Amino acid sequence: AFVRVIFNGGGSGATAETSGAPLTVVGGATYGSLLPASGYLGSTITVVGSNFILSQTCSAKVGSPPSSGAAASACNISSASQVVVVIGSGTALGSAGIEVRFSNPSSVVISSPGTALTIFGSPTLDSSVLPSTAYRSSTITLTGSDFIAGGSQTCSALIGPTPASGAAASSCTIESSTEVRVVVGM
Repeated sequence: AFVRVIFNGGGSGATAETSGAPLTVVGGATYGSLLPASGYLGSTITVVGSNFILSQTCSAKVGSPPSSGAAASACNISSASQVVVVIGSGTALGSAGIEVRFSNPSSVVISSPGTALTIFGSPTLDSSVLPSTAYRSSTITLTGSDFIAGGSQTCSALIGPTPASGAAASSCTIESSTEVRVVVGM
């Protein structure tokens, strides 16, 4: 679109116009879905929608209802159809939604339903490993809580004398909200 400005000073009008078509006017931003639909505090969630403008900035809230939620720790417009939000540490656990507010004008807001997202506490592992003695390439089972099953989250594991100095496991699979299976690496 062209832009024409009309100046009306002193009884006579003067005009100025842009050359070419430097302005693109976009319809309102729209919400579509959240990917994944579950995460932990600090997890990255993608808000999928349309008409997001890359040159804008954004802020986000996460909660139920989203408009009164906690501030996200990050909000970035990654494409015309995706906004990436990091769940902030002050967010309440349980069902939540995400509200994204764009910078210009700040009245442009999209929001998911207040139950579109499930936020879990930090996962925990029990101290038992089954079996407690295994060969390389053996499958071991770990139990605990707050594992996000269903394919929206992945896992990896290190096995060694201390958690930080371990060797990578061959694979890690989240079987349920209380069970993870790990294949001991070579």
